[in-house]
Amino acid sequence: MGARPIALLDSLRFGPLQNPRNRAIMDGVVAGIASYGNSIGVPTVGGEVYFHEVYSRNPLVNVFCLGLVEKEKIFYAKAEGIGNPVLYVGSKTGRDGIHGATMASAESARRRNRRGRMSRWAIRSKRNSSSRPV
Repeated sequence: MGARPIALLDSLRFGPLQNPRNRAIMDGVVAGIASYGNSIGVPTVGGEVYFHEVYSRNPLVNVFCLGLVEKEKIFYAKAEGIGNPVLYVGSKTGRDGIHGATMASAESARRRNRRGRMSRWAIRSKRNSSSRPV
């Protein structure tokens, strides 16, 4: 951390644009990326876009920020200590159609039953996924 951002790149996936909702989502995402880059003075220098039905009403948005920093001025963040809370911060859905922390909330809700305990499905899923690379 500590770098000065100099360029943005993006990789975008949307559903077919014949669907008006997909077009609206794409327009919002593109406007959001442009607005962010313009507000901090960093140009979007490249990217790619791909359209497929699997992304219909559920886009995939990846944005990369390139920055420069002197080696001596890099600083690192780390979390230490067992039992420290993990906080997911973000709005539910932005005007651009991008989700904030809802993926964490949805997954957490799916893994817990009404009494706040993990379901059998969640426990099996957790066991099976723990050996797979992320």
